[in-house]
Amino acid sequence: MVSVDRIYSTFVQQAGSCILASYAIASNYFTGIEPSAYFHDYRKHFDLDVDSNVLAYFAQISYKQDPATLNEFLYDYHFHKEYRKRRITGLSLLSEIHKTSTQLSFHSTTEKVTLEDIPNVTAIKDKIIISLIEKECLLVSAFGGGQHIAVFGYSNNGFFTVETRSYMIINTFRGPILRPNKTGIIPINDLNHFGELGDAILISKK
Repeated sequence: MVSVDRIYSTFVQQAGSCILASYAIASNYFTGIEPSAYFHDYRKHFDLDVDSNVLAYFAQISYKQDPATLNEFLYDYHFHKEYRKRRITGLSLLSEIHKTSTQLSFHSTTEKVTLEDIPNVTAIKDKIIISLIEKECLLVSAFGGGQHIAVFGYSNNGFFTVETRSYMIINTFRGPILRPNKTGIIPINDLNHFGELGDAILISKK
């Protein structure tokens, strides 16, 4: 069980960055490191810079370079190509970076948390629920067939998720609708609130 008051809930994606954003939010609970530091150190880990290929990508998505979001967009440019090239999932690549990177934010995180790779949450869902309830840990998991990644946890008020997109998907009797994401933290009924979870990483306090 965690304290929802300590969850970093104000990060809003500007790019396709839900995987690293969710890892950073979960890690922040245990380390206090700002999510932006992980994007900065991801860039350093892979020695990314703005070259002609990056500029072509930025032009394609109509992104104008901004110091506040540049690292996030460089991550978006590189990360998805990298895990597809390796034929692994995004969470598997992130787990590798967590365990091997010498960059400050990742290295500091490895000193304070343990990270467990979970190939399929559904297969051990009951075990994960017990961990979330009884231990100080957070789950970063794929759902929607891998279309999105989010943080899942359990507090005194029950299960919750942390949404990093600028909107929330609300199911109504007329079907799903989009609403502005004003809080980041969304109470949910259970881990399958948005459908079955896929692969995941469980981040726990050492």
